[in-house]
Amino acid sequence: MTEAVPESVVCPGEVLCEWIVETAFPRHFSWEVYDIPEETLDRLLSGDQELNVDLAVKLARMTHFSPGFWLFLEGLYRAGLASDLPHPHD
Repeated sequence: MTEAVPESVVCPGEVLCEWIVETAFPRHFSWEVYDIPEETLDRLLSGDQELNVDLAVKLARMTHFSPGFWLFLEGLYRAGLASDLPHPHD
């Protein structure tokens, strides 16, 4: 069986950014209501913040996507980076 290999990597922050735009979610709610510091959110959106279980749980509460969803995206992203796959914006 041949394993499917993605052609590029997408950081979880890009998915989160699309969700924020599509839902018109007020970013200040992330730190006021969901205890995600603004700096952490900015680093996540830029791909500079690695997602851990705590942050995945907070994102799940905020977006209603499961913590497993966020951790799966993080795993794909980090594996893609390690494999030198191109980033879609490169």
